[in-house]
Amino acid sequence: MLQNEPEILCEYALVCKAQIAKERGDAKTAVNSLIIALKHNPNSPRLLYLLGKSRYLQGEHSKAIECFKKALEYETNNWAQEVLMNCPSLDKCVDILVFLAKLCVQKNELVPAMEAFKRALNLEPENLDLIAELGLLYLKTGSDQKAFSWLGKALTYDATHVPSILAAATVLQKNNDFDVALTKYRVAAEKCEYNGPLWNNIGMCFYGKGKLVASIICLKKANYQCPLDPKVLFNLALVHRSMLQHASAYHFIASAINLQNKNVIFIMTIAVILSDLGDFTSARKAYKKALSLDPGNAMIRVNFALFEYRRGNLSDAAAIIQNVNAKNLGESPEAAEVANRINFLRSCLAK
Repeated sequence: MLQNEPEILCEYALVCKAQIAKERGDAKTAVNSLIIALKHNPNSPRLLYLLGKSRYLQGEHSKAIECFKKALEYETNNWAQEVLMNCPSLDKCVDILVFLAKLCVQKNELVPAMEAFKRALNLEPENLDLIAELGLLYLKTGSDQKAFSWLGKALTYDATHVPSILAAATVLQKNNDFDVALTKYRVAAEKCEYNGPLWNNIGMCFYGKGKLVASIICLKKANYQCPLDPKVLFNLALVHRSMLQHASAYHFIASAINLQNKNVIFIMTIAVILSDLGDFTSARKAYKKALSLDPGNAMIRVNFALFEYRRGNLSDAAAIIQNVNAKNLGESPEAAEVANRINFLRSCLAK
């Protein structure tokens, strides 16, 4: 066929030739055949993928990576996930199931990822890392009870398993059970003291207990270990503001914004701190920037409206809060607080 037909009509034949050559260990012939096919169909993700595999077999790893990157650019569907799903040994190999789960997590498909981890656990029911990963995924979906159940299962096998301890303590901390969370963090700290996120969580536990000096000490240790972590800088700003150290709070929140300049919560927080410092012009600019990035954010609108109300700009405050519906905020404690602020502000504006 390759001898009697034009190259442009022989893509399938060229691919077959490449596959046969690859199976025979002749990676060079496979690469040449695929290059000819790509000359007439340069945007084919399948051809790029096959060429990448052949380049890899030749030891040309950088060229293989380039092929795979181009294949991903042209392919909207995740062919890797599809290949794994059709793999005959899928339910017999933990590594394949874990790889599939991680691909699903990258695509934010958490339910399929959890199913993959469960199938992996059927093969290795006492694999602590798999149990902890499954617990973390339940935590991401908001299923705290199921998350805590899986993490507790991991801890029954090994009470010092650090990932499970950290995740379980996070659930406890989220539910304001700071003392028990600190007990678990203490065990984790003995195993991995040099851990920025761990000290960040410990610091915020002390913050929840009202021990602000201890909180700052822990957060600064976290900042020393992870100087480019914006969450740690944000938390330092919160604690310093609680201690009425507004200049220090401004320093840390400004550093966080330098790392994430489109984070609306950071921008709203610097607006609050600028108000504390009496720089109302800059605070107004910060509120407007945050609102431009997320116009539907109720928390930003409420704080901005309160800011204008305290400045005596009643019409501006009313305009900012006009379209905020307190009934659509949900039932979380934070939503209830925002709803109370909305009702309070509207009652003040009505007078």
